[in-house]
This record gives sequence, C-alpha cells and structure tokens, in this order.
Amino acid sequence: MCTEWKCNIIRLPFNQDFALRGRGGHAPGVYLRDLDRVIPWASRYGCYRLLDLQWLGADNPFGPNRQFVPPLPNPQTPELWCTLARPYREEPAALFDILNEPHDREPLDPYLMWKPDGTKYPFTHYRVSAAEWHPWARLLIDTIRAEHPQALIFVSGTNWAYDLRAFPLDRPNLVYSTHIYQNKGARWDEHFGMLSRQHPVFAGEWGGTEAQLEWGAPVGGVSR
Repeated sequence: MCTEWKCNIIRLPFNQDFALRGRGGHAPGVYLRDLDRVIPWASRYGCYRLLDLQWLGADNPFGPNRQFVPPLPNPQTPELWCTLARPYREEPAALFDILNEPHDREPLDPYLMWKPDGTKYPFTHYRVSAAEWHPWARLLIDTIRAEHPQALIFVSGTNWAYDLRAFPLDRPNLVYSTHIYQNKGARWDEHFGMLSRQHPVFAGEWGGTEAQLEWGAPVGGVSR
C-alpha cells in the first residue's frame, strides 16, 4: 500500500471500546494485537501509522442520523491513550490522533457530553468550541506524554475537525489536523492556513467526489 500509493502516513481509525473492553466475545488483547501488527508493517515500508480515535463505541450512535462519531471524548479516553502510548514508546512509526472530529452535539442526539473532570454538560448544552475541546485535548496530550514523552500527537480542530482558528495549544511538538470538505466552504486561509505558517498542519481528511477535484486543487498552496 505504501509503495503503490506513494504515501508516507497511513491513518488507522479504531474503536475505544474494542481496545479497552473487547468485541464479539473476544478479549481486548485480540484487538490490540491487530493494531500491533499494523505498526511494524508500516515501519517496514517506510511509512508512519497514525492511530486515529474514530469511535468510542460502535454500538452507541450519536445523533439523529445514527452518526457514530462522538462530539467529545468520555471518561475512559485517558485510559485508552495511556494503554496505547506505553507499548509504542520505542516505535517511531506510531503517531497519535487523539480524537477524530470534535463537533457540536446534534439537536436530537440523546447522548450527553462529558467534561474532563468526569462530570457531564447539561442536556441542553450542544456547543463544542475551544472552551469544551481544549481542556480535553490538553488532558489527552499530557496522558500520552506521561507514558511516551517523545510522542508526536495530532490535534483536530472543532466543527468536525475543520476549524483551527483557536490554536495553537500551550504544548510542544504537536501537529494540528484539519478535515476539508466542500460543505465547509473555501475560507481555508482563515480556518487553518494562518496557523500553518507557524505550526505544522495536516489534512487528516480531504473529501469529495471527482467533480470536486478542481475545487480542492488549490489547498496545497494555502500556507505559501
């Protein structure tokens, strides 16, 4: 894959509950061993593997359209990153994307959002801005660094990872991740281009159809 696609980073979405609690009658060690297999494969071909926390629990959809991507982490997420950071301390091919797409809770979403102190936001609280996301991001960064001080950590923006205007954070050695889709518009310089002039910014997702190739082509020159 690395050689055919001519890529040097492969993003690996994974599930928190599967890593901590197991799935389908299997212990979590089975799921973790599968993740472990992929890291050295990537390293062997000169490729990094970005561990991307995509889901907290695949059996717990968020939102009216059965959206499984959570708006914020939950109280088990620090345990997850502690579990994953420890064995990869000596593996430079392993990178860490602490939460896929922080975003506002949808109006019909029955699930509440958690604060880093273990309490919940009120049911009427839908907003996920820097005020809600940054404390979580700092906690997860510090959790990983306690086990793996040299870890390269990726931090997504708000608004489904797109908006990086409230960054950088007061932590070193971070990469900021944006997800670029046409429905977000093309104000790229405002939302992530300005940050990229001083800090590394990574397009974790860059979606669309073939008809949108022309629309997306200029993104490579945003930071120039």
